[in-house]
Formats: sequence, C-alpha cells, structure tokens
Amino acid sequence: MRLIATIVLMMVMMGLNSLAQENTYSPKFLTDGTILVVYDSTSPGCRVSLDSVKSYFNFFNVSYESYNRGNELVPTIRSFRGYKMIIWLGEGTSVMSGRQKDSLKAYLNNPQGEKPKLIIIAEDVGYTLGSNTSPILDLDFCNNYLGFNFLADRPPTGSNQALTWVHMPTITNHRDSTTGFWPDVMQLYNPFVGDDLIRYSNGMSNGIGKISTNFNTAVFGVDFQSLKTSYISPAGSAQRRLLYWAMMYVEYDGEIFSDATGKLTWQSTLNIKNASNTGGNLDFGMAPTATNNIDIALGESPLGAVPPASTFDARFELPTTSSVYSLKDYRDNTLGEVIWKLNFQPGGGGYPITFSWTAWVLPVGEFRLRNNAAGTIVNVDMKSDSIYVLNNTGVTSLEIYYQKELCGNINLNAGWNIVSVPVNAVDMSKTTLFPEATSPLYGFSNGYVNTDTARSGKGYWVRYGSSTVKNICGTQVEPNTVAVKSGWNLIGIYTSSAVVSNLTTTPANIITSPFYQYNNGYQSATTLETGKGFWVRVNSDGFINLNNMFLEKGRNENLIVQDFSTFREITVRDGNHNVGYLYAANKDQSLSVYDLPPLPPEGVFDIRFASQRSVELLRGKFQEIKIYSALYPVEFTANKKMRFKIETGNEREEKELNEGEKLMISEGSRIFVSEEEMPVEYRLSQNFPNPFNPSTKINYQIPEGGRVTMKVYDVLGVEIATLVNREQDAGYYEIEFNAATIPSGVYFYELQIGDFREIKKMMVIR
Repeated sequence: MRLIATIVLMMVMMGLNSLAQENTYSPKFLTDGTILVVYDSTSPGCRVSLDSVKSYFNFFNVSYESYNRGNELVPTIRSFRGYKMIIWLGEGTSVMSGRQKDSLKAYLNNPQGEKPKLIIIAEDVGYTLGSNTSPILDLDFCNNYLGFNFLADRPPTGSNQALTWVHMPTITNHRDSTTGFWPDVMQLYNPFVGDDLIRYSNGMSNGIGKISTNFNTAVFGVDFQSLKTSYISPAGSAQRRLLYWAMMYVEYDGEIFSDATGKLTWQSTLNIKNASNTGGNLDFGMAPTATNNIDIALGESPLGAVPPASTFDARFELPTTSSVYSLKDYRDNTLGEVIWKLNFQPGGGGYPITFSWTAWVLPVGEFRLRNNAAGTIVNVDMKSDSIYVLNNTGVTSLEIYYQKELCGNINLNAGWNIVSVPVNAVDMSKTTLFPEATSPLYGFSNGYVNTDTARSGKGYWVRYGSSTVKNICGTQVEPNTVAVKSGWNLIGIYTSSAVVSNLTTTPANIITSPFYQYNNGYQSATTLETGKGFWVRVNSDGFINLNNMFLEKGRNENLIVQDFSTFREITVRDGNHNVGYLYAANKDQSLSVYDLPPLPPEGVFDIRFASQRSVELLRGKFQEIKIYSALYPVEFTANKKMRFKIETGNEREEKELNEGEKLMISEGSRIFVSEEEMPVEYRLSQNFPNPFNPSTKINYQIPEGGRVTMKVYDVLGVEIATLVNREQDAGYYEIEFNAATIPSGVYFYELQIGDFREIKKMMVIR
C-alpha cells in the first residue's frame, strides 16, 4: 500500500485520456504514471535539494510527489510500487540505508506493469551508493540491481580513467547563460545504450560513471560534485537541463530520440483552456513510422462525434480523405513541411481561449500558430512565444505550421551593402548566394578579407549593380547568439530581427560602441534587421545574446546611446548623391561613443574626422575632415555658422560658412573646420577626466588676447608645473597635464590673464 501520510501531495496524473481533465506534465513522456522525488534535504538551496528540483519542475510544468527519507525512523521497507519514475536525491555525504536499498530493489524488480524508471542525482555517488554507512561503493547493489557500473568516482586531476567525453544534448532554444565551459556543455550523441553517457569537467578530470539498463528498468545516475560551478548559474540552468535529459533517458530506456519502431523523433504538447480554465492537451510531433492516419502504435486513437456546443472540446483533424479526429497527431519525420489542423469549441466557459506550449521542446525549424496560410488573424511565432490568448469568437480552428527549412530575405541596394546570411544554407558559397554581385564578398578579421564562403552570424560587404531581394533558405542557426572578438566586429543575425535594447552579452557589458549599419554612410541602429550586417565594438571576447523570452534577459546591459540633438551639424554631399553627416560637440565630454567603425573597402563613400569619429569639439580650433571615395566637387553645408580652412598644395584659404550657404571643395584639398563664434567671457573648465591617472585635459576660453599663464600647485601652495606661459589670441584652448611624475593627491590649477584669475581643484589617483 502506498504510504502517503509522509508525502507532500502535488500529484497530477500524466497522459490523461480525456480533455475534460487537465494534463500539466510538459514535456510529456510516453508512459502514463506519477513521479516520486525522494529526498533528505538538510541544506535548502543545495544543488540537489528538494527546493532546487521544485524550481526545475515548475519550469517544466511537471507535477510530482515528494517523500523525505530522513523521516524513516523504523526499520520497515517503504513501498515505491505504483510509481513510474523515482528521482532519488543524494545530498552531500548522505548514504542510502540498507532498508532504503531494499525498497529500491523491490521497486526495480517489480515484474508487473511498465518498467520502473530510476534517476539518482547525488553530490557524491561514492557516498550515496556506499555500503550502508561506508563511502565505499556498494558494488553488489550498483551492478546487480541497478545495472549501474561505475568506472570512477571523481578520479584525481590528470587521470581521466579512460572515460569518453560524451555530454547531454542541448535543449532546443534554451542555451545556458553560464560562462566559461558551461554554455556549450551538452551536445547530442547517439546511441546512448551502454555508452559512457556523462562526464563533466570544471577544469579538472572529475568523472562520473557508466549508465546502463537493468533487466526491467532504466537507470540513470550522475555525480553532481563535478558540476562545481554550475550552481551559481542563473536558475541552475545546467542542472535543469541535466534533469530534463535524465528523465528523457530513463523514459526511453536509454534511447533518446531513437528511430526505433514506436518511438517519437520529437513531441510537444499544446494546452488549451477556455475562460473558465476548462481545457486539456493536444499532443503533436513526428516519428519515423507515423502516417497521416491513426497510428495506434504511437498512442493515437480516433475520437467520436463532437459534443454539444455547451461542452468544451479540442481535437486534431487528421489530413485524411474522410474526417478523422484525435487528441494526438504525429507525422512522418522525413517531411520538411507539416500542417497540424486543430478544431475547438469553448463550451460554456466561453472566450477568450488560451493556448500555451513549451517552446524550447520544439525542434529546429519554423513553427507558427495561425488561422490560415496568410495568418490574417492569428500569426504567432511559436519559437519566440509560449502563449497566445484568442479573443475573436469567430475563430474556431487554427493550424500549427512547421517548416524544417527556414527562408530569409536579404534586401540589396544598388551600390555597396553590408549583408549577412540568416540561415545555414546548403551551399554558402559567394557564387551561389550572390551570383549577381559586382564585387568580391569582403569579411572582416583585423582587416578586410576576400571571402569565398559565408558564415551565419558574420557580416559582409558586397556591391550590386541594381536593387534586388535575395531569398535564401536553409536550416535554423542554433543557438541564438553571435560570437565576437575584442575590438571591432562585423556581425549578422538570424531569421528574426532583434531590438538593440533587448540585447545582453556574455560576459556582461562588453559592448563599447553603438551598432552601426550602412546606408550610403554609417548610421547607428536601434534594430538589427535580418539579412543585414552591423558593426559593433567589444572590449573582450564573448557572445551577443539575441534575446527572446527563453533567453531571459535577467539584467540591463550598459548599451551605448548616441545623442546628436544639441550638436551643430555639418552635411557633406558628393556628385553621386552620397550624403554624410558630422557634428560639433558643444561641451566637454567623452567622445569615444562617437568612434566610427573601420573604413569601408575602397570605393565606398565615407566621411569622418581625422580622429575616426563623427563628433569633435571644435571650439577655437580646427579639426580635419577626411573624405573617401567621393565624386568631386563635394558640397558642405552647416546648420550654424562655421569656419572652414582649405589647404590645396601650398595655398591656404579660410572661409566663413553661414547657415543656408554652400561651400564647394575640389579634389586634392585638405579640409579643416572650426566653430566661428568667439567666446564672450573668460572661463576655466573642470579637468576631464577627474580623478585621473596619469593624464587629464583642461579647457579654457578667453574673449581677448594677452599673455596667458596656467600653473599647477600642491595643497601647500608649492608650484608643481607651468602648463601655459605665452601670448594667445581670443579663442578656445585645451591643454593636457601629465601627472606621471607626481604622487597621488589633491592639486590646484590656476588660469591667469590680465586681471582675470580662476582656480580649480583636481585629484591624481594611482
């Protein structure tokens, strides 16, 4: 008899046969039954404690029962029969008692019904599966009852005990957000039976063991001690993934994603509820043996007539010549395009009807929930969303559209473009992707590289003779991240555009520039559009996370924002109608956020200050403007009065340019620009940066000419340095002070000209 007095009851039966009852188990395994979590939790928050497993099950939407084995005070055998899956948590040096082993032996050797499934997750399997209170492995129990043969229990550093590195597969669309080894810690390998299934590393050679199957059960075991760093990861993502695939492993007797008869390639559950929360589940997926008709071996069965309109109902309509309905609909896994049609009626509960699903269970490809092929009313990306609320009472049927091969458009303008390939096409060669291009395909790797084969996630320069749209098809790129290297990167994204404000990085906050796109000149972008390429600068190697709801943002990234609203604007036009813009800053500030990407390839129009920025401080001094690949003459206009200096050979000319006027520059001239207005008052600005090490800049302005002095003093009034001591005309000035030879501390700098005298404080830090 099942002992329930000491069990926390949270049970909802799996695989219910009627939509009148709700199935909350998602992802749904093939076998009906319940789950029991056996624990002895003495450390809340521990990697294998009950509260951590609860959080994972809440994420999966899994119902279960729990049992505290630490309450066993009498020498009796607890009956685990009736459960289809036992998850045994071994915390720290917790050891199974002999009675507990007897309980598991009876459970595992139950000859009746479906095979029991046992998962042992321990911080140290050597203790958990030890001989009574001894940490020495109980080989009789492990080998003869579990069919679980340990080759090593955390072998010493440098010894790998001949174990193979075989990792758990990645959950689709749910990349770990941990750093270091962990984002790619699990990869898919088949077959699993008899193989070394798990071996993790934290930089050492920590090992696990060997997983195999017993006569009438499937057993999975893992030593979490090797996952030393994973417990600090967001939401315990590494353990959560491990638990999911452990459950999949035992459910399929070690044949995850097997193509054996009666097995599914993949499966997902669509939960449907009316406004009164009455509803149920529809299961869909693909299998090698599936047909368009009822597949008894896969659990499909025909439904009778649709009940009266007052009763909730939802069902799949199978693609047969006559109307056949089922709660499950599996299709041939060789198909590249599938449509599942579902019909529903809300019953007395009425609208709205809520549809929900687990997006990361869906395999690679495009999934859309829509009302028709055009998606005129409903058109939901099921890989980016996991819930849809239908309020339109006129809609009583929807379809799930699946396309294994995705297609994306690349919009090409006449002239130069920065493009990216949003999918993994069968042929990624330049001649296949861009056969009409009038230039090579230029990638970037510390300089431009003539590229024959494109890669998804990278950006490329290419030139076209006329505007066109390229439709490129291929498989979806996983995971949804872009790798970057320290410095400037030319990147691309995939089949979904990304809003810059939603992006994060791994490690955090490595972006040091805006995202730049190209359209007859560099422009900052707020949205990264599919098919386009973008420049971005980072200060270390890492990843840009193109977040959706399954890559939880969890924090705000310090993204770079440019503001030109208060700046004076200079417009530059050439004979080919290319237009570019430069700006004059109006106050002391850091201008590094206005650094421009590397120069385009030869033949691409570009303008910038000689500092490689789009913004410069022009007060009282000239800054050179660089122009590349322009058709002369070049026209300059400005929205405020400016002064230009033009140098042609040995000739030098200065011209005043008022708002509304034009200045034409011929080829071969060097162009400099400065603000025209002279200061009307004396002013000494605060040094920037401050505090500083070792140098800082000091700006000042004088409305009249005269002898100017600027000196630096320590706190005792001792003169440390003279920065300026000369005649200067009226204007704006900047001086740099290098404090490399003086100690940390507070200092004062004084500006004096005629009767004007001003002092400010600055601080040197080491």
